[in-house]
Amino acid sequence: MLGMSGNFRNGDRAASNSAIDCMFLEKPHLVFVLISALPCPTRGVIRLTLMRHVFISFLAALLSTCCVQMGVADSQITLYPKEPLQRIDGFGASDAWYASDFRWYSPDQQTRLLNSLFSTTTGAGLSLLRHRIPPEIEPSAGVWDWTQDSDTVWLTQQAVARGVSKVWSTAWSPPAWMKTNQNVDNGCALATNHYQDYATFLATYVQHYASAFGVNIAGVSIANEPDQTQPYESSNWTSQQFHDFIANNLIPTFQTANLKTQVIMPEFSGWSDALAAATLADPVTANFVSIIASHDYWLGLGPFTDAQAANKTVWETEVSNLGTDDPTIADGLNWAQVIHHTLVDAQANAWHYWWLYSDVSDTSGQSLISGDPSTNSFTTKKRLWTIGNFSRFVRPGSHMLSLSSNNPEGGVYVTAFIGPDKTIAIVAINANASSTTLTVNTNQQRLPSVFEYRTSATENLRLAGLIPVRQQSFKASLAPQSVTTLCLQPTGLRPPR
Repeated sequence: MLGMSGNFRNGDRAASNSAIDCMFLEKPHLVFVLISALPCPTRGVIRLTLMRHVFISFLAALLSTCCVQMGVADSQITLYPKEPLQRIDGFGASDAWYASDFRWYSPDQQTRLLNSLFSTTTGAGLSLLRHRIPPEIEPSAGVWDWTQDSDTVWLTQQAVARGVSKVWSTAWSPPAWMKTNQNVDNGCALATNHYQDYATFLATYVQHYASAFGVNIAGVSIANEPDQTQPYESSNWTSQQFHDFIANNLIPTFQTANLKTQVIMPEFSGWSDALAAATLADPVTANFVSIIASHDYWLGLGPFTDAQAANKTVWETEVSNLGTDDPTIADGLNWAQVIHHTLVDAQANAWHYWWLYSDVSDTSGQSLISGDPSTNSFTTKKRLWTIGNFSRFVRPGSHMLSLSSNNPEGGVYVTAFIGPDKTIAIVAINANASSTTLTVNTNQQRLPSVFEYRTSATENLRLAGLIPVRQQSFKASLAPQSVTTLCLQPTGLRPPR
């Protein structure tokens, strides 16, 4: 504090200058009162300090104004919590063909591997799990072999224990004896005289999982990529064939068995619901089908207007790299942006990568984790963690929120969600090479603080800080090439997960 004596030592003068600077910023009127009360020699020194401060303040204001005029300003968004958009059912991936690998790891490594995928405290928190329905469980009519799926049953139980909310299954092919080519591979159709056998096959699969394993199969998809003929398990369907099978066989079979399992179709290889057209055009079959699903390997993203008109849920159910595996943050940023556009542009309710896990020998980038049980080792890819910026914090039953902008500046992409507990999660992607500041106007009362979770080249969903909220707004610094989830809790200061 300033002394009232006129005898200034050199150190005192520096201290007084600092004090004047601080007081001028906070209480300028008090500075003038103090100056007038000081002895003349001291008053002269203080006047010089004041003139210096005014000049510096003027330059700072001028530079700030110039910067704003040149466009160097914070990005800003406004949340509209009372304007919810589509419901979010979750984020997931598939265990097809790889469930057995998990069981070959040591118990400690099993725990780390499973937690990386499904834990809502230390992992990505995936909430959806997609199975393959093995055609070999019914190798001939009426003969069942459930040992073919024992590894998948174990993995399902582990995933559900860690928070997976919905397990669902896709049939790549009906059993060979039901198909026109008598082979699960190389495409071809379900023989019309086996339509009822296939409906019974799907119903029995759901019933047995519940009665024998205690696993609820929430949904079944009739076919995987029915537009594709592949050398592996595959089957071909037309739009009319889907309709006729559902109308004449699947509906009565599920109704007789009193199954509430959701029916999913058509899982086209590109983003399209064309093969659902005949089913959606018939009120009876449209009412029975719950989810219109598609993969995203080609075609542009956009809303499924026919599905929306029929009030159907829309899921993206498979996509991945198909060439070179890039485990870095560059690839992670790419997949975060894919999720962003799938939710914003296609208005989807759920999103899935292809494989949870693959063998280390697969270098095509189709999985979130690759590993080698023989060496008891595995490696997570950055895309797992940037997907986790969504999946860990945007839990099933959340709704996406309206924003003033989902793309407030070039290379910055923002989505926001409100959960059943009223927690708000904002996912902000900064694909740029420099940091940026995001100002968020929350339109929310009583939000004490914001928890910040970041994935970058050196971080995996790290709790990076606690940001105060002032007058319903806050500023978040988005690190270069990062994905940040900002968690707003209306009650208390406890981290959400």
